[in-house]
Amino acid sequence: MFRRASLSRMIERLGAARGDIIRDGRRPLPPGLSGILDEIDETVMARRLVFHNDRGEEMTLEIRSRRLFWAGLGQLAGGTRQAGSGLVLSQAASEEISALVDTLRRFGMAGTLSVESGPPMYQPALDEAGLPATVLYRLSGQGSAPLEADCATDPEPSLEDFAATCHPLSLALVLRGPDGNWCDSGDTALVAELVEALENFMSFQPGDFNEMPLGATLSRPGTPDASLALFADGQGHLAAYVAPEQEAALQAAWADWLARQSGP
Repeated sequence: MFRRASLSRMIERLGAARGDIIRDGRRPLPPGLSGILDEIDETVMARRLVFHNDRGEEMTLEIRSRRLFWAGLGQLAGGTRQAGSGLVLSQAASEEISALVDTLRRFGMAGTLSVESGPPMYQPALDEAGLPATVLYRLSGQGSAPLEADCATDPEPSLEDFAATCHPLSLALVLRGPDGNWCDSGDTALVAELVEALENFMSFQPGDFNEMPLGATLSRPGTPDASLALFADGQGHLAAYVAPEQEAALQAAWADWLARQSGP
């Protein structure tokens, strides 16, 4: 089983301490290819990540739901790709993907790495699935650590622990009670209503919440700025995170849809 980010690590990334931010809004990363791959694996909300290395090179990746959708590579040492060119992963051939992994490896070898995060600019088509982080781990030969390695020494905190200590980061904590119904212990009932409505979707499987950890991003087509990050702990608990600047957009984007799900 290839490495997957633990639930606590994904939540930690959403509420990254300001002490991790360095000059120009860049956050330091562990050196090497693993630092880049882990960053992809731990990014749930749709983000544009710009990586920098000690050679002054720059690389831009568009990531959502722990999948790579677009890669923009500047002029890298020993490479031929020109600044401004981009690789759409859904259209990439296998040799292009392998070449991308090699480029990531060369980029990560240039000493200290840092990354800055911003809103996405690439809008994937509805049929685009992106490239999962697990595929990148496999192609790079980096995917040997099992999921359990993330919490070998420290037990994984529950979502209730998360809500108690970091609740300002979370819009709501939704719990499935003994009767099987969802209840909302957060600041708004919107997320609980959304989860109930999603159960009517054939593509949404409530049983997925038995997987630990589960990280997913939900957004309505055409409204990429109204995204919701969901985390399940396998115990019937679901935490939903919305960036403060996205809260109004989320409310507006889902309100009409939720009203239609409740019937005439």
